[in-house]
Amino acid sequence: MIAPGSFSFDAMKVAVASAAFAEGGMMVALASLVHEEYGTENFGILYGTFLTFGMVGLFALDEIFFPNLFAWFAEENSKGVAYFTKYGEWNAFLFKCISGAYFVCFLLALVSHMSIKRRDAADSQKLVMVKF
Repeated sequence: MIAPGSFSFDAMKVAVASAAFAEGGMMVALASLVHEEYGTENFGILYGTFLTFGMVGLFALDEIFFPNLFAWFAEENSKGVAYFTKYGEWNAFLFKCISGAYFVCFLLALVSHMSIKRRDAADSQKLVMVKF
């Protein structure tokens, strides 16, 4: 067994490398999905749309949501420095917000699936041959 103090590594480097690996895999998966489902003629516009909405979401989280979360729930010490020292109300609030966002995404995906199924059903009935 390895003693915890016998080796050292920077946990932030491991976290950044893992996140980069996951994001790279996600980009390849999205590109493959768009190419297989929609073909090469629609690849640029659909993949660009995915990336644009992803960028808008990351910008909103990074520049609007998380700074406000920190401002609302951080404690201030005697020198006027705001900080988080422990889990408290902020992590429950963050969980509720992210859970709500995932629920909205699930509802939007469900509506999109239903509309695509209706459109495909309507398109398939146009090609029905008349039987005599």
